[in-house]
Amino acid sequence: MKIFVVLLSSLMLFCLGCQTNEVKQFEKLKVGMDKDEVLNVMGSPRHTERRQGRDRWTYEFYQDTKQNFKEVQFQEGKSTYLGEVTQPEVSAVDQDKLNEESNIALEKRWTQEREEYKKRSAEYFNDSKANSEIRYSPRFDPIQ
Repeated sequence: MKIFVVLLSSLMLFCLGCQTNEVKQFEKLKVGMDKDEVLNVMGSPRHTERRQGRDRWTYEFYQDTKQNFKEVQFQEGKSTYLGEVTQPEVSAVDQDKLNEESNIALEKRWTQEREEYKKRSAEYFNDSKANSEIRYSPRFDPIQ
């Protein structure tokens, strides 16, 4: 039983040491490091994502009992951001609502412009039919 308690407490201390080590390891990262250097310091990330030519690596680790997520962003193979996981300023649902409102306003404006164009076109063609008489006819003198 004593051996079990000693092994268990040793294992817990080892795990706590590893957790603190990850925080210190992350602090060693610098902007401008390439992907291989980051992998050598931190190891494999928990999550990777590639969007619009940028890579985002997310690392998960625990400090005390708190779960931490840290992110490394890369562009053209070099780190450009190190820190907390970035969240968009506007949620996707809110952005969809904003886009929908904008689309409705644009559609309304375009509909009004089309109606105005049709009205002006009709006036132009009606006016040109009413004034179909020739107003000016050039006169040519024969060449001798």
